Order: sequence, then structure tokens, then C-alpha cells
Amino acid sequence: MKKIAEKVALAAQICITLVFVLTLILCMTGTIQTADLQDNKVVIVLFIVLILVYASISAYLLYVAFAEKENVKRILLFYDNDCATRANAKVVDNIVKGCANEVPDVKVRRTKLRVDDKQGLIATLYVEISADNISTSLEKLRLLLVDSFKNTLGITFSTINFEIDKLNKKFVPNKERAEQNAEVTEKKTETENDVLADNETSLPEIFNDGKENETATSAETENKDEI
Repeated sequence: MKKIAEKVALAAQICITLVFVLTLILCMTGTIQTADLQDNKVVIVLFIVLILVYASISAYLLYVAFAEKENVKRILLFYDNDCATRANAKVVDNIVKGCANEVPDVKVRRTKLRVDDKQGLIATLYVEISADNISTSLEKLRLLLVDSFKNTLGITFSTINFEIDKLNKKFVPNKERAEQNAEVTEKKTETENDVLADNETSLPEIFNDGKENETATSAETENKDEI
């Protein structure tokens, strides 16, 4: 469907371009007077509509060319000299949904596939989650995906990313735990400050001992010289 839309948009853009080029040629050759075009409101409105349509089609084609270029539509599974076998992105979606059904707290809304710089596959899953422990649920889903893709299609993703679009479970902060952590942090800071203060106090004593040792050594040297 998208390919057909792209072809229709490209054909429309070419037709509008031809209209502009022919009009410009007729104006340059004098076949059509510029004053006649300016006085005709219908022609002015028609040209304004064509300009808006041309700009919209150009923006759409630019979006298709750049924004969707990284998305992978088919995955090459294996090939030889005689044939090649590929899997459609819908096959990947079916496997993802099957794995998500095994994790009741996670719902996959959509899946995007792309290729990284090293030609490795990257899967990005946009999910809704209602679990208490998000990391455990997502890790379970990730392991199911890794095992399913490897045993079903024989492929391995270099990275499986998760984007949480919605958190269905109402979040309630643990106030008691936060207060305990704050007390532990405060005690740790006080202990570190006490250790630093003790170190700063002991440094002058070390320097004084060093000076006394130097004085005693010089006195012994003078005594030896007198003897």
C-alpha cells in the first residue's frame, strides 16, 4: 500500500512540475501575457493550490526517503547459489506477540526492526507494562524472544531494546524505604567527614616527628665531629 502511495505521489509531483515548466515557457515566449495571469483570479487560486499540493507531496516523499529508510521490512534467513529465504516483518511481530502472551504483565504495542553499523539486527519493542518489578518482566520477555527467534527462524538479534509507552499499574512511592536510605547516606557522609578530620589532625604530628628526627640526627653528627 505504501509503495502504491509513493508511486502516485511521485507521478503527481511530476505532473505539477510539468504544469509549472510549461507555464513558464509560455510566459517567456510571449504566448501568455503575465498581466493576463495576474488579472485572472481563478488562475491565481489554481496556482496557489498546485503550490500547496506540490509542497505537501515533496514533504511526504522526503519523509518516506529518510525517516523510514532504517526500518527493515524483510529479514534474510539463509541463502545459497540457488535460492534465498527471507522472513517478513509480520512474522517477527507474530513471534513477539506469542512471547508477550507468556508474560501477562507486558503488552507489546508495536515492533521496529533496523540494522546497525555492523549489519546486526536491532529490535525495538514499544510496550505497556503493569508489573511491580519491571526489570524482571522485561528480562523474562527478552529471554523468551532470544530463544524463540533462534529456534524458530535461526536468527540472533544483536540488541533487543524496550521502550515503555505506558505504565498501567499506579505507582506508589515507598516513603519508609526512602527515609531509611536517607539516614544511611547521612551516616555514611558523617563517617567519611570524621575520617577526613582525623587524617588532617595526624598530618602535622607526622611532620613534627620528621623534624625532631632531623634535629636529633644533626646533633649526633656534630658530636661525632667534635670527637
